[in-house]
Amino acid sequence: MKGVILKTVNSLIAISFLLLAGCTVSGVRLNQRAQVYMDHGQYDRAEKLLLKALDADHENPASHYWLGKTYEAMGHSEKAIYQYDLAVRFAPAMDAAQLALVEVYHQNQQEEQSLQTTNRYLRHKSNTADNIIIIARHFAEQGMDGHAVLAFKQAQNTEPHSDIPSMELAKFYRVKGKDDLEANALMRASEINPNNTISARRLGELGIQITVPRPQTRPPAPLPVEKALRDLEL
Repeated sequence: MKGVILKTVNSLIAISFLLLAGCTVSGVRLNQRAQVYMDHGQYDRAEKLLLKALDADHENPASHYWLGKTYEAMGHSEKAIYQYDLAVRFAPAMDAAQLALVEVYHQNQQEEQSLQTTNRYLRHKSNTADNIIIIARHFAEQGMDGHAVLAFKQAQNTEPHSDIPSMELAKFYRVKGKDDLEANALMRASEINPNNTISARRLGELGIQITVPRPQTRPPAPLPVEKALRDLEL
């Protein structure tokens, strides 16, 4: 499951790069060469190329993103934050920069800024609950529990008539051993979908009994001969 989540998050990031149509050809080439240097640990050379790319096009969000990655690898977290923030400003749809900014704040123990950035990111990302749940799972895998809860709750708000986000949140709380919070999420799922037998069963295990309505059976359709006789009586 962890590999699937990472693959899906990486797919979202790849799509965000494809959306950056404003990058010049020379900027793209400089970015690609810089990534080669980064892959081989030659961060000084990567920095020079990326600064050159930004001299030619200061509003190139991809160059700001890769410069942020370079600074983060060099241990310059404040410089990385500055570059990620610029990337986000120039391209709010760039998932890679949004996630990088959230995570570098978190790693730098600037939790308030990290959560605020997460909130802004999720509001921008509020298109479907499924996409937000992917981000929530990613945060959970990274051990960023507060961020994961924010994302799951945003998914609930995005599709309030679906019980899926609440079931996902309940699953998260169950792994954390937080029975009361799990029960609250399950109760919400059951209120949205009274026929959800999975939530009802788990609530029963937690000592909370709810009744799942029995499916209503329709009377059998009349046979053709019976229908014909009824029509005669009308």
